[in-house]
Amino acid sequence: MSEHNFNINLLSLPKEGFTDSVHLDGSFFAGFEKNDVRDADVEVSLQVVPKGERFIMTVKATGSMSVPCDRCLDLVEVPVSVEDTQLVELGSADTEEDIVVVPEKSGILESDAIIYDILITNLPLTVRHRQGECNPEMERLLQAHLAKTEKEEPEE
Repeated sequence: MSEHNFNINLLSLPKEGFTDSVHLDGSFFAGFEKNDVRDADVEVSLQVVPKGERFIMTVKATGSMSVPCDRCLDLVEVPVSVEDTQLVELGSADTEEDIVVVPEKSGILESDAIIYDILITNLPLTVRHRQGECNPEMERLLQAHLAKTEKEEPEE
């Protein structure tokens, strides 16, 4: 996990809820496995408000994340602007797919992974530099490889 800690005790949450904000950098993402984010400059605000038997968690994030270009592997700065809401409830098992279930015994909502998932799933599926901005050496190598495979005709 990361060194940033958004553990929220839902059992002692005041009725007005919890609100906090934090600046996330590359070290936040480094704490997660299989992660392509190399650096980040993201402002995240987190709000958890009780709503009957459940809680509503709202995450807002703006900034940028640096991830490798899918073409040349140099870093690309990807803008981030996202707002996501999650339903949270105390329970012992997953009840519905779209609800985050927190064990009743502890009552601790560990929101680091939720914030990570929200940010990662809002990255584009394909990350590339704009036309002409890729690493020129890698572009040359790619073109040499592409030209070679196009010249090779399949034997019949």
